[in-house]
Amino acid sequence: ISGYSSTVGIKAITLQYNGKIAKFNVTVKDFEAEALNKAKLEAEITLRQEAANLINSGIYNEAVKVVIISERDSAISRINAATTIENVNTIKDSAIDKIKNIRIIVGNAGYSDLQTAINAATNKQTVEIVMGYDIVGTEVTIRTGKKVVNRSRLNIQDDATLKVQSGATFTNEGGITLFESQQY
Repeated sequence: ISGYSSTVGIKAITLQYNGKIAKFNVTVKDFEAEALNKAKLEAEITLRQEAANLINSGIYNEAVKVVIISERDSAISRINAATTIENVNTIKDSAIDKIKNIRIIVGNAGYSDLQTAINAATNKQTVEIVMGYDIVGTEVTIRTGKKVVNRSRLNIQDDATLKVQSGATFTNEGGITLFESQQY
């Protein structure tokens, strides 16, 4: 037998036995790499479909659509750099969860948690609540120099607090429900 090696590709094999020669081609494959590439492609397709469904749902404004696309593209880049199928699936699932739960935007980034968004924002950025958001069982603090605009529905439950420090700005362009009973 000659012509065989374990490197990936098509190999021309020559087999000699009792004075007879047979020649044929063999394809050597890396099944793990193929499975990883397949998982990456399937994850990208799923992410693109989920993002398209959200964008076409009609419930998001243009700013949120931009964030959804940005989050999708960032996740696809991370998927393409992943080295295991497990990492691919973790990135995909996390990204889908994130884009489905965007309630707040800061620049081109989407958040599901108001305090996280406030903490991530620079003093020059505006934190925008763009989808209904509930503050439950926690204290959210808008720190000095930060600006938050509610453009949707903000619900502050009995066990929660929204604090606006001196020098911070909170603007309500949507609706606020305090303690499950009083609407403003």
